[in-house]
Amino acid sequence: MSSKPGPISILTSALGYGVYVPAKIVQSQLTAMGVPSDCYIIEGLLNQDKRKIFQETKSAFAGNFRLAQLATKMPIDYAPGLDPAAVQTLYQEWDRKQVSNFLCLSGLWFDVLKDYQTLSGHKNIRCCRMDAGHAPTWLNRNDIAIGKTYYFFDLEAGKVNYTLNIPSLSPTDFMNRPNKLLIHGGGWGLGDYITKTQEVTTKGYQRKVILKDMSGYDPRDNRTEFYVSDARWDPLENKDDAPAFPPLAKIRSGHIKEYMQFADHHVPLKLMSDCKAVISKPGGMTLLDAVITATPFIYLEPMGSNEAGNQKLIDELKIGASFETWKKNDFSSELLIRFHKNITILRNNLPDFVLTFIADF
Repeated sequence: MSSKPGPISILTSALGYGVYVPAKIVQSQLTAMGVPSDCYIIEGLLNQDKRKIFQETKSAFAGNFRLAQLATKMPIDYAPGLDPAAVQTLYQEWDRKQVSNFLCLSGLWFDVLKDYQTLSGHKNIRCCRMDAGHAPTWLNRNDIAIGKTYYFFDLEAGKVNYTLNIPSLSPTDFMNRPNKLLIHGGGWGLGDYITKTQEVTTKGYQRKVILKDMSGYDPRDNRTEFYVSDARWDPLENKDDAPAFPPLAKIRSGHIKEYMQFADHHVPLKLMSDCKAVISKPGGMTLLDAVITATPFIYLEPMGSNEAGNQKLIDELKIGASFETWKKNDFSSELLIRFHKNITILRNNLPDFVLTFIADF
């Protein structure tokens, strides 16, 4: 890179934390490097009726995993629900800031980008894909001009291409980690991951379970640490002085004490860094978390084809296994050690995405 690029607009979505969280990490790191950037969420451009439907859908999916799985097979078209005034305001902001560089983490932005290209001419649009499998949200109906696409996970080649270096994070040496497992259902808390994983507590493991709300808390379970999301936090309503990442709090004696938050990464990454494994549906960001912290990935049922691709890559690279496979191996700690060794070798040979992205200018 001969000189710093001009302003970069990072385009993401609140449809999943798997594209929201990496967008905010990238923005944080660009800021630290002195590269101006802004992060935009496509759902923020929806009209009020569509935004209400979006919030209701989140609640429905959290209570019905099968419904969420079915929804992943349906094409998503935000264009009819976009607020024209909000879109025009955004175009004016980009014009005012003279933005010509875009990093798009969600294909739901393609309609907005196509119209802006038509109005303002050529723009440097790059995409970043966070799953090994295909997601219908990436359907490019408009065939917009994309300069380059970065794939974090390449199923065809059977490899991971990038990592995100988090300078403030220091994962515990694996052999010194306690027999704890981080367990969650992704950003929306999907699936019956609490009941599904109860058996591990009889095999010498303690659980760290992330809840969407207090309804999943069981005060009688002394083998589980429960963490809960801050219900007041909403990325669509976030102000500049609000935390960029979802705050989490540990529940103590049935009460929420203090919410944790970090400026440059999400709390589950910190929780994972001293666990022997993560158990979750195989989301792209959770897989990247596992790579960053060299933590074995024990995956539950995938939600869609994009996560099914991640599942296949985990198996191929031997950095984790399905919960059923681990159970058949009697929840073996030796198996986790082998996965950790494999993921450590993999991680140590990966380039940092942000440095790669900037070097391409």
